Amino acid sequence: MDIYFVAYGFCFNMFFVKRETVKMNMLHKRIFVYLLILVSTVFFAMNYVFEWFKNIVFVMGVHYVLIAASILALLYLFPKHKTIVLTGCFLFCLAWNFIFIAYFGFIMESGRGFDLDNCYHLLHVGGWIDYISMDLPFFTTGTISVLLLTILIVAVPALSFRYISIQRNIQTSCAAWGIVGLFAFFFCMNNPPCKELFSLIKGIHAAQKYFCADAADYRECGIKLVPAPWTEIQAQKGKNLVYIILESTENTFLDQNKFPGLLPQLSGFRKHALSFTNVSCAQNSFTTSAAMFTAMTGFYMTPLHLRGGFNKGYSLGIGAQFSSFPRILHQAGYEQIFLVGHSANFARTGSFVADQQYDHLWEGIKKKRITDWTFSVRDSAVYEQAWRTYQELAKKGKPFNLTLLTIDAHGPDGFYSPEEPAYPLQGNNPNNLFNAMYASDVALGQFLKRLRRHPAAKETCIVITNDHLAHEYTNCIDILKTNPKRRLVFMIENSVKISKNTDVEGRTFDIAPTILDAMGVKHNYLFPLGESLFGTPDPRRLQSTEKQQKLLMYYTIMKSSSMLKMPLNIQVAVKPYPLIQINQQMHPLLLREANDLPGEGEGVFIGFNGNIIDQPILSFRNESEYNKIKRKKFSNNIIVGKVAKNQTGFTEKEWGKFYLKVQINGEEKIIFKDRPAELALVFR
Repeated sequence: MDIYFVAYGFCFNMFFVKRETVKMNMLHKRIFVYLLILVSTVFFAMNYVFEWFKNIVFVMGVHYVLIAASILALLYLFPKHKTIVLTGCFLFCLAWNFIFIAYFGFIMESGRGFDLDNCYHLLHVGGWIDYISMDLPFFTTGTISVLLLTILIVAVPALSFRYISIQRNIQTSCAAWGIVGLFAFFFCMNNPPCKELFSLIKGIHAAQKYFCADAADYRECGIKLVPAPWTEIQAQKGKNLVYIILESTENTFLDQNKFPGLLPQLSGFRKHALSFTNVSCAQNSFTTSAAMFTAMTGFYMTPLHLRGGFNKGYSLGIGAQFSSFPRILHQAGYEQIFLVGHSANFARTGSFVADQQYDHLWEGIKKKRITDWTFSVRDSAVYEQAWRTYQELAKKGKPFNLTLLTIDAHGPDGFYSPEEPAYPLQGNNPNNLFNAMYASDVALGQFLKRLRRHPAAKETCIVITNDHLAHEYTNCIDILKTNPKRRLVFMIENSVKISKNTDVEGRTFDIAPTILDAMGVKHNYLFPLGESLFGTPDPRRLQSTEKQQKLLMYYTIMKSSSMLKMPLNIQVAVKPYPLIQINQQMHPLLLREANDLPGEGEGVFIGFNGNIIDQPILSFRNESEYNKIKRKKFSNNIIVGKVAKNQTGFTEKEWGKFYLKVQINGEEKIIFKDRPAELALVFR
């Protein structure tokens, strides 16, 4: 914004300093200056429009129009140096557009723009390749679009200067600029990063409508209000865990009539394991990334997550405060290893696993290359690595979670190497998918046989499930659809609990609490939707009504990390339960019970650095706890609490009152009210 102001100021002065250079009469000079002032005013106004309405599409269109107008102004100021002006402007526009496309590329892939963390990763060898490989079509089309847009932005003012005389035909010139403006606007409308970000913001604003829901509405829809952030979880260890996620291997493949002898090892495991036979794929959980999110968090992805594709919304901070069973195990002191044969870029596996508090991610593709398919190593190699890792973890004497994700059964045809065992019962019409599944099953059986012989086996809970149902494009989908009850595989061996009803109806989001129950892990966290299938789950959580969808959208926002912009509009609300609203984002206010409010000497502390809340909401019950929190390094903070009698730092007049304190970069504002709902403050 300041750059434009300086540029236009410079142009304005040049009209009066170099009169001999500019060949226009006073009338046209005044018209030009008036237009200059008008455009500048519109630009400043659009910045406020962007601030209030987040309409990045319109603002970027204004940016492009102003860049083009600046080029034309420079051409009129320096008509004898057209080549230098156009060359310099072309390079500037090229850099500007690449910066714009790169910024939103970073937003899409990492959830952040140009920050120190992204720059740090880019400086490493292969950093650029990793970022571009995440979404190659976007960067390809973006680069082409940048080149074309740059040429157009420079070419239009150049041609206007060459063929259109401002002195003779102002109307024609204005028409030309109108065309430029429309082009810039529609270009931005169809620019992938702009469209994604704009639609995401629209979705968030749409979800704000459901703020007035009552706690009873959530109970009616089977949604549990979870006030505690995942960092406040307390957990005690149980058994070790081996968690195997089979790609697309739904229960239908175990049907001996449809697929005789296809999965003998998995069928054998089922005979002496606890098998839940009625677990369906949850809504929005039909891809690997979405299914892992659902199975681990006990909450499925809403349209806010999926608007940008898979979990891009999640990487933008949507639902970032959801807990998960790996996070709970981390709190209980578990060492956690995740093994995949494919690249960590596939299905955003790498970023998601890191977010879930896993200690290490093993990528088979970085250890070994397969000549027939370079995307991944075979499942057999993953199981071999899993056995080596299991032995190493068992030696440490520390509780552990070993998770592995297979890939060979991926549709449509699977991934099979001829040197591996082939499916022996398929007759004269070999099916590559069946061969891949059979070979993977053989490797699974060998891995399980080794596990059972190990001394640590008695203290290890083995869980086998699949991520989702087979895709519609799978080459045997016609056979699969003949099963009227297609369900997920969910088997548990060596569980500390026994279920009398293995046919209890469940969804993907029930996997996390069920696994923790099977391991005997004790914790204080309630999953929003998921419930243990060992108990008596609430049937209301299984509904998929419009009302439930709206509440889940809102609940997702409450668990999101907030982007704060000045001025801060901070307000305390008490419905559906105590919340603090910071601009357009809401956060649970207290950490214990849904209807709890600060008692005397108690309160909550929200720390944030820069403009991003990157720390959890912390509670304190006395002055000493508060002082511990204060020692943490935050540049800014918000505090909501209730003053106790004789509390240090408060006067007798303020005893018993609720207060809201905001501290930003050394500045502080504080207000006192008799009721928490009256607490509202704008900090400029």
